[in-house]
Amino acid sequence: MAQPIKILVLDYFKMSFFYKKFDVLKEFSFERTTSLHKCFIHLATKKPDIMLLPFIANETDPEQDLVTIAKTNKIPFIIINSDATQDMVVKSVRDGALDYILTSIEPGRFLAKISSILAKHGKIPPSREELEQIRLEESMTGIEKILTVLEKAKEVKAMPYTVARVVSLCSDPGSSASDIAKPIKSDAALSSSILKHSNSVAKYRGAPKVQTLKNAIVRIGLEETKETCMVHAVYQLFDKKDKTFGFDRYQFWIHSLATGIICKCLAKKIGYARLDSALLSGVLHDLGKMIMDDYFNAEYDKIIRIAATQKKILFHVENEILDTNHSFIGGKIAENWRFPDTITYAIKNHHDYARCFPDGGTTFNLATIVFVSNYLAKAMMLGSGSDFFVTPVPDAVWSKLGFSETIPEPFLAAVRKELHDYFSLLKIPQSPATAHSDPANKNMHILVLSNSQVANVYVRIYLSNNSYKYTVAGITGIPESDYDLIVYDFIEELQPVEMEFMIKAATEHKNSPAIFIHGGVNDILVIQKIHKSTKSLRAPLDMFSFDQIIKSYDPENRQFTEVESDRTEEEEKETEE
Repeated sequence: MAQPIKILVLDYFKMSFFYKKFDVLKEFSFERTTSLHKCFIHLATKKPDIMLLPFIANETDPEQDLVTIAKTNKIPFIIINSDATQDMVVKSVRDGALDYILTSIEPGRFLAKISSILAKHGKIPPSREELEQIRLEESMTGIEKILTVLEKAKEVKAMPYTVARVVSLCSDPGSSASDIAKPIKSDAALSSSILKHSNSVAKYRGAPKVQTLKNAIVRIGLEETKETCMVHAVYQLFDKKDKTFGFDRYQFWIHSLATGIICKCLAKKIGYARLDSALLSGVLHDLGKMIMDDYFNAEYDKIIRIAATQKKILFHVENEILDTNHSFIGGKIAENWRFPDTITYAIKNHHDYARCFPDGGTTFNLATIVFVSNYLAKAMMLGSGSDFFVTPVPDAVWSKLGFSETIPEPFLAAVRKELHDYFSLLKIPQSPATAHSDPANKNMHILVLSNSQVANVYVRIYLSNNSYKYTVAGITGIPESDYDLIVYDFIEELQPVEMEFMIKAATEHKNSPAIFIHGGVNDILVIQKIHKSTKSLRAPLDMFSFDQIIKSYDPENRQFTEVESDRTEEEEKETEE
C-alpha cells in the first residue's frame, strides 16, 4: 500500500473540526500544530509533501523561514487564511505559494485544490482530464499553441443579441425610445439595470420615479443606455471562476472597468467624439487574458508566476512563453465581434508604444487613450490586471491632459464615483479591498523630487488618490519644510548642476528616509549614502511594490518596516560601505 501524502499544517486558526473530516481518508495524513517551533521540527524530521501556512505579512516574520526552507527543499506550499485582500494574494504569488485557500472553503473544493497541486508536482497521479491536457500542451509546438489560442478566441461567445441590437438602435438617429425598449424587455436583468439607473437617487434626486423602460431611456438618454447595456454584457463574460492562481477575475474586472471609465473621462477631457467607443475599448482591453486563462491554464499559470516572482512585465512574459500576447488575442476577438476598426486597433495595440504615440503624443487616437488609461488605473490601484508596472509616456501627453503640474482631484473623484455607481448598478458585491480608504499614515508630508516634473505623474496620481499630502519640486528650489519622506524619481542620469542640487537637497533632509525610483543610473548611489534609511525601485515602476513601501512607512519613528524592494546586491553593498 502506498504511503499517505503527508500534509503539514501550521494551524493558527485552530481548525481541528475542519481537518478531522479527512481522518477517514487513507491517502492523506494531516499533521497539525499551532506551534511554530513544532512546525520547524516536523518540517525537518517528517519531510512533508505539502505545507499549509497562514499568510505571512512581513519579511521579518519568523514564519518566513518556513517559506525559505520550503523553496530550498522544493516543498510546495499553500497559504490558508480567513480572508484574502488583493495585497495578500499578490504577495503570496510573489512568495511562491501555489494557491490561496480561505478557511471557509468547502471540504470538497479544498481537496480538489490540494490534489491538483500534488499532481502538478508529481506527488500523485493526475486525473485523466489533467493528464490529457498535460500531454496535449507538451506535444504542441509554439505555432500550434498560437493557432489553438486563436481558434479558441473565435469560439468566445458573441456579444448577446439584445445588446448588439440596442447598440445598433442607439446609433440610428431614426430610432425612438420605444424601439430601443423592445429588445431590452427580453432581458430581465438588463431591464432591471436600466430602470435602476434611471431612478438613481444620486443623479435624479427629487424627480418622480420612472416605471417604464421607455421613460427610463428618455430620462438617461441614448448614450447612457448604450453604455449601461455594453457594460452589463461584458460583465457576463467576466463572471467566471478564475483558474490560474494570481489571476483574480474579480480584481481583473475592477481593473478593466476602471480602465474603461478612465478612457471615457480622458476622451471627454480631450474632446474625443466617441465616448462609448472609449469606454468599451478600455473595458475590453485585456480580454485576451481570459482566453489564455481558460484554454492554456498551465501555461498561463507559469506566465503569472514568472512575471510575479521575477518582477517582469506580463505582456513580455506572454510573448516569451506563448509567442503571442493578450493584446493580439483580444484584437482577434474584437474582429470576430465585428467591432469598428478603431476599437479593434486600440485593443490590439494598447501595449505598442510606437502605434500609440506615432508623433510623440502630439495627437491622440483611441489606442493612446487606452494605453494611458490602463496605467492610470494601475497608479490608482484599482483592481489588478495581474501585473502592476507603469510605463512612461511622452511629456506632451501629460501636458495635453493637464497633469503636468497638479493632479486634478475632481478627475480622480469622478473615476471613483462612476466605478462605485457601476458596482451598484450591476449588483456586484464590493469587497473591503476595493473601497477607497485613507491610509494610516496619510498625515505625513512627502516631497517628490525629480529633474522632470512630468516624470513622476504616476507617483502623484497614486499619492493624490490615497489622500497623501505631498509637494513636487525640482532644481528650481525646494519649499522650506520638514518632510517626513522624500521620493526621488531618477529615470535619467543627472547633469552636473542637477547632481549638485540633489546632493544639497539630500544633505538638508538627510534625516528623512527616501524612496528612489531609478532606471539603473549610478547617481542614486551617491545620494543614497546621505540618507539614513532608503528603499529603491527600478523603472518601469512596479506600483504594487511602491504601494507596499509607502504603506509600510512609519512617520513617527521615521523608518520602514521590512517589505520587498528592487534593490540589487550591488546597491545594498554600496550603501553599507
